[in-house]
Amino acid sequence: MAKLGLAGVMLAGLAGIILGLAPAAGAQARERYSVWDGVYTEEQLARGKEQYEYTCANCHIHDLTGDSIKDTPALAGGDFLDQWSGKTVADLLEYMSTKMPPDSPGSLDAKTYAEIAAYVLKVNAFPSGKTPLGSDPARLAKTFLDREPKK
Repeated sequence: MAKLGLAGVMLAGLAGIILGLAPAAGAQARERYSVWDGVYTEEQLARGKEQYEYTCANCHIHDLTGDSIKDTPALAGGDFLDQWSGKTVADLLEYMSTKMPPDSPGSLDAKTYAEIAAYVLKVNAFPSGKTPLGSDPARLAKTFLDREPKK
């Protein structure tokens, strides 16, 4: 009887631990966002288009299709989504701010990189929202570039 009592206590304790972790796991699952949630504003998009034309279009072409002769990747369409799908917006901004433009990496300020990223997201048909891109870095690390909206 004592063994059964001890086993029961252990089982109850184990169940408590599992159930205690379940809400935390559920909270983590809710901590995943998507670019389909709208992660940039229309104002950023307008400024981003101007900055893209001035800073990026010479290599990536005005319509963001890239230049295969110069080995410059597309920033729109299937090739872009193949490269970035499943990665976060924070990954994209980190890449942009440390590698672009190639002749002067990191030369733009964080606001400008965010605005250019907003333009790239818009050209890829991701919707705008009410919160400016870059205003919540922790959330960007949990915001994924998903090919299609989650259902």
